[in-house]
Amino acid sequence: QALADDIERWQTGYPILARPSTRWYRLRKSIQRHPIAHAAAAGFVLSISTLSIWLAFMWRRAIDSEALAAQNLGAARTAESAAQDRSAEAEAASGLVEQMFLTPDPYEGRGRDARVIDLLDSASERIETELGEKPALAARMQSVLGRTYLQLYALTRAEPLLHGAYETRCRLLGEDHPDARVSLADLAELYYRSGRLTEAEEAYRSVLAALSVQHGPDDDRTLSVAQDLANVLADAARPEEARTIYERAREIRLRTLGEEHEKTITTGFNLALLLSQLREDDEAIALLESLDSILQRKGEADTAVGLEVRGGLANAYGTAGDWEHAAEILLDLVPGLEQLFGADSGKALTYKSALGRYLAQAGRLEEAEAVLDETKLAVDELFGPESQLGRTTRADLASVYRRNGRFEDAERMLRELLDAEVRTNGDHQFGALTLASNLARLYISRAMWREAQEVLAPWLETAGEFMPPANPLLRSFRTDLGQVLTALDRFEEAETVLVADEQIAPPWKDTLARLVQLYGRWGKPELAQQWTERLRELEARAREAASPER
Repeated sequence: QALADDIERWQTGYPILARPSTRWYRLRKSIQRHPIAHAAAAGFVLSISTLSIWLAFMWRRAIDSEALAAQNLGAARTAESAAQDRSAEAEAASGLVEQMFLTPDPYEGRGRDARVIDLLDSASERIETELGEKPALAARMQSVLGRTYLQLYALTRAEPLLHGAYETRCRLLGEDHPDARVSLADLAELYYRSGRLTEAEEAYRSVLAALSVQHGPDDDRTLSVAQDLANVLADAARPEEARTIYERAREIRLRTLGEEHEKTITTGFNLALLLSQLREDDEAIALLESLDSILQRKGEADTAVGLEVRGGLANAYGTAGDWEHAAEILLDLVPGLEQLFGADSGKALTYKSALGRYLAQAGRLEEAEAVLDETKLAVDELFGPESQLGRTTRADLASVYRRNGRFEDAERMLRELLDAEVRTNGDHQFGALTLASNLARLYISRAMWREAQEVLAPWLETAGEFMPPANPLLRSFRTDLGQVLTALDRFEEAETVLVADEQIAPPWKDTLARLVQLYGRWGKPELAQQWTERLRELEARAREAASPER
C-alpha cells in the first residue's frame, strides 16, 4: 500500500515517502506541480532585486553628484573669493596710487608740481593705515616704494619699507620663497649704498647660495646676484675677489650667449668699471671701446645700453685724468640721453652733472658752471635738493666755485650738503664721508689747517668704525690728516697716522709722499731720504707695470 501511495505521489508530482524529504526536494516537486506560479514568483523576485540594485545605484549616483556639485560650488566660491580678493587688492593699490597723484588743495602743500619724493612720502604713510588688513599687498607696495626710494638715494626712507616687505614675506611665504629672496636682495642693495658692506655681503651671499642651489651656479639669475656681490667686495678693498667674479661671469656669458648679447655686454661694462676703479685705466678703456665697437656694428650705439657704455667710457677717461676727452664724449652723449629718456630723466641729468664736473676739471669753468646750474634747477624741481642726484650736482658745483675762487660759496654749499646727507642717510656711509673729504680739501687748498683738522679727525674715526682699513677713501682721510698735522707742526701725531697707513697693503703713493714731507719739515733729512727712495721704487714699479711690453 505504501508503494502504491508513493507511485501515486510521484505521478501527481508530490514528494514520495520512501526517501528523506528536504526543502530543496519539496521545492522542486512544488515547481513541477505549479511551474507558472513559481515562474511568476521568480520573475517578481528578480524584478524586485533588479529594482533594488538600480535604486541603490541611482542613490549612490545622486550622492556622488551632490558631492561633486558641492565641490564645484566650493571651488566656484573659492575662485570668486580669490577674484574678489584680487579685485580688492587692485582697488586698494589703485586707490593708493590715485591718492599719490591727486591735485589737492594748494594749502595742503602739494599740487601739480609736487616732487616725486613728496608723492612717495604720501603713499608710504597710507600703506599701514589703508592696507593693514592685506599684508601681502602691503608687502608688495612696500617693496615697490622702497626700491623707488632706493633709486632716489633716500636711504633712511627706503629702509623701513624694505625691512617691512622682507619680514612680511618671510612670515607669509617663508624665507625660501622667491619673493622673500627678492626683498633680501633689495635690502642687500640698501646696505651697499649705505656703506654697510658687511651686512650687504652677508645678504648677497645668502641670496646667491639659494639661487645656486635652485638654479645652478651658471644660471643667469645667479650670475646677476654674483656681480652685485662683486661690487660690494670691490668697495670693501677686496678687488681681486671682485675681479674673479666678474671675469667668471663674463666668460660664462661669452660662451653661452656670445659677445653681442646684451647681458654679455653689460657684464663686460661692469668689469670695465671695476678695472677703472682699480686704476687699470688702459685695460678699462680698451674693454669699453671694444664694447662700443660691438654696439656700433650691431647698429645699437644709440640704444640705452649703447649710451650707457659710452658714458662709462667717458668716466674711464675722467678717472685716467683725460678730462678733456671725457667732456667731449659727454657733450655728444647727453643730447642722445635726453632724446631717449627725456631731458628731465634721472639718467640724462646724472651724465649732465658728470659733464659739468669734467668741464671744470678740464679748466672750462664757465661752461661747467652753466651746465651745473641748469642741472641743479632741473634736479631740484624733479627730485628735490636733498636727493642723491641733487647732492651730487651741488658737490660738483661747489668744486667749480672753489676753482673760480668763490671759496665762501663753496664752503657754504658743502656744509649744507654734509648736514643734509647726515640728516637723510646717517654718517656711516660713503656719501657723507666723500662730502667731509671735499670740505676738508677745500680748507687745505686755502691753508686753513685748523678747520681742516676739525673736519678730518672726527670723520676719520667714524670711517674707521665701518670701513675696511685698505679702503681708498679711508686712506685718503689718513694722508690728508697727516698733511694737516704736519702743517700744524704736530709731528708725532702726523707720524702715527701716516706710519699706520703705510703698513697697510698695498703701499700708497700719497702716503709715502706725505711721509717725505713730514720728515723734511720735522728736520729729519735721513728719514726723509729713506722715504724718498721708497717712493721712487714704488713709482718705478708702477711705470714698469704700465709699460707696453708689460
